[in-house]
Amino acid sequence: MVCINHGERDGAAQCVDCGVLLCTECASEFKPVLCHNCAAGRRKSIIKEIIKDALKSIFYGLVGLCIFGAIAPKTMWLMFLLFLGMPWGYAVLDRIFPYTAGGSIAFMVVVFAVKAIVAIAIGFVVLPFKLISSILTIVKLPKV
Repeated sequence: MVCINHGERDGAAQCVDCGVLLCTECASEFKPVLCHNCAAGRRKSIIKEIIKDALKSIFYGLVGLCIFGAIAPKTMWLMFLLFLGMPWGYAVLDRIFPYTAGGSIAFMVVVFAVKAIVAIAIGFVVLPFKLISSILTIVKLPKV
């Protein structure tokens, strides 16, 4: 069995995603061991996920801007920033307090409102770390 990229070399390892054989040189190119196609697929998937998260965050920020821009124009940009982090705060809250259905509709509305307010506060703190983490993830991705 030979390397998929170098037909004259013996295969020394397998791509962890698709199982094709790779020589030692190709196997050492990516960690974990990946062929070029699978490495490109993983890179594309990671970037797509980061872009999706950024768009979700911007959407929430715009919602905050629209809601509070009409009510309190002087604080609309602060509301944009606060709501920008809401998805991240909600993700943190979901890990701590997973959603459980139960109780009356009024109870569920109150739980949602409280969770939303706390998510905004947590998100405001978490957002800078998430942005830095996303940027570093993209920078550290191996070039394919």
